[in-house]
Amino acid sequence: MVGCHTVTVMDGKYQCGEVFRVDLAFRRFYRKKVQVTSEYFVKGKNKKREMLIKDISMTKINFETLKPHNISRNDAVKLKFSLDNPNKTELHTLVKIRIR
Repeated sequence: MVGCHTVTVMDGKYQCGEVFRVDLAFRRFYRKKVQVTSEYFVKGKNKKREMLIKDISMTKINFETLKPHNISRNDAVKLKFSLDNPNKTELHTLVKIRIR
């Protein structure tokens, strides 16, 4: 599955004999931490608002709305934002909301 990650759980043992658990996560795509202001528009709800993108990868965006929102699970949301690269590349994309 694209964008999924694998979690491996291992037990380790200190020299004194005490056991500890280690969780290792391997992501398919790097997730970059950012602080990027963005506009979003929820299709069918006719409101444009601002949000803050907190991290981004090839397949996912983690964001926080700046005001109370009207976003629901499975909504189609149009995003408009500029990357923090030297060219300030502007992106327009449609995303499906998957709230954890």
